[in-house]
Order: sequence, then structure tokens, then C-alpha cells
Amino acid sequence: MGCRTLAGVPALLGLALLLGTVSARGEGAADEQMVFIPAGEFLMGTGAEEADRLAQEYDVHPSLFATEVPQRKVYVKAFWIDRYPVNNAQYQKFVDETGHRPPPAWHGATCPEGLEDHPVVTVNWHDAAAYARWAGKRLPTEEEWEKAARGTDGRVYPWGNQWVEGACLPDDGSSPQLGLRTTPVGLFSAGASPYGVMDLVGNVAEWTSSYSQPPNAERGWAWYVVKGAANAHSLRCFFRCAARQFSAHSSRWHVWLGFRCARDAAPGEQPR
Repeated sequence: MGCRTLAGVPALLGLALLLGTVSARGEGAADEQMVFIPAGEFLMGTGAEEADRLAQEYDVHPSLFATEVPQRKVYVKAFWIDRYPVNNAQYQKFVDETGHRPPPAWHGATCPEGLEDHPVVTVNWHDAAAYARWAGKRLPTEEEWEKAARGTDGRVYPWGNQWVEGACLPDDGSSPQLGLRTTPVGLFSAGASPYGVMDLVGNVAEWTSSYSQPPNAERGWAWYVVKGAANAHSLRCFFRCAARQFSAHSSRWHVWLGFRCARDAAPGEQPR
């Protein structure tokens, strides 16, 4: 099973977006760009009237949006978040240095040639959390992910309130929805969030550290919130920053599910 780069996408554009970046080195991890997200409140979730409107617009049951309601102000402490999802090359170094199991999508111990800069997929929550620990980071909370995506103006999509063609790559029916169809990270510069965070929707959906339901300590399982639509999804309502339709069992992996890391900001820390 392999990924392919889709024809017709724009050439890789300048991706530096240097304002607010930092190089963070974990224990043995490669340097990775991170983006500083300042402390403060933001609008999280979806209002009840908006949820009803979305249900009518997309001809789906209103319960699809129930876990997003109500829209509310949420305070989040300052933190750093990876500008891009963790890619195969980064995960390869983690596998090589720790002996952690490689993702099933690799069909062996080495990332398929040509996919080094694609997001790593078929990693379960425990795999993602292990990588984050190795890198000296952690998985972002649901609140952190949503703030990094929508900023403080309550925008609908990471890039603004209107759908923009070319800001991401939703499924168009030309490929099997369960196929691996990732793209190199950072390919769609128009999809950047207000903070310059990339690939929040339209490449892979992403694990968070937030439970979607209370964990069952007796049975040893947990379900976690998954944020961001993958490019295997087509309904535009899934590509909204507030979308909360997905969750996954900690032991499950999917061909459309990856992750990025975050870390706490030290007191008084600012972007350099």
C-alpha cells in the first residue's frame, strides 16, 4: 500500500513563514519548526443556530454537530505546536533510534521511497504519544489544536470564513477513499492558519491528547478526539476548525490518520 502525489497540485511554495517559529530539539529528534501560540481566549465550538444551519446545508442529521455545541470562549495557556504534521522521514529516525515498530503502511522497516516528506500514517495513539515523548514534546489537546487552527476571530476554516479552492485537497471521488493519498507537507500554502500552522485540514486527520469519552481503566481502553479532515474526506463541513465528528480508539490506526506534536511554553517565553 503506498501513497501517491496527486497531479495538478501547485509546486511546493516558500514554506519558511519565519515569524513565530522556533527550532526545538528533543531527545535524539531532528530539529523541527514549531509555531508559538500565545496565551489567551479563543472561540471554540459551534453555536446551536449555526449547527442547525449546517445540518440543513449538508443534509445531515443535527446530531453530527452535537459535540461541537455550544460555542464558548476557552482560555489556553501559551504553547508551541509543530508547523507541519510529523512526516515519514522524522518517524523513520524515531523507529531507527528506538526500535519502535514501523507503521503498517510501510510494509517493512523503511519508509517507501519518495514518501519521506508525506505525513506518517497508520500510527495508533500509543505510537504517536511515544514519538512525542522521544522528541521531548507531547500531543496537543483538542483546545490547543483548534486555537492553532482558527485563531481568535472564530473563523470557519484555518484560512478564513469562505471555502478557498487550492487551500487544501478534499476527496473528489477520483481515488478510493480508503486509499493512502497524502501529499507532501506544506504543499498548500493558502491553507495556513492565522499563526502559520500548515496542513491542519486536507492532508491527514490528527490525534489529540483529549478523551472523546471517559477512559475505562478496568478494561484499559480509551477513545481520543481526532481533529482535522483528511484528504480522503469530501464534505466541507468536516474541514471546519470546530469540526468534531471523529474519534478513535487508542489502539486503532487508519490510513488517513496522523499527528503533530506540541509542547508547553516556558513562563515568559516568546517567539524568537
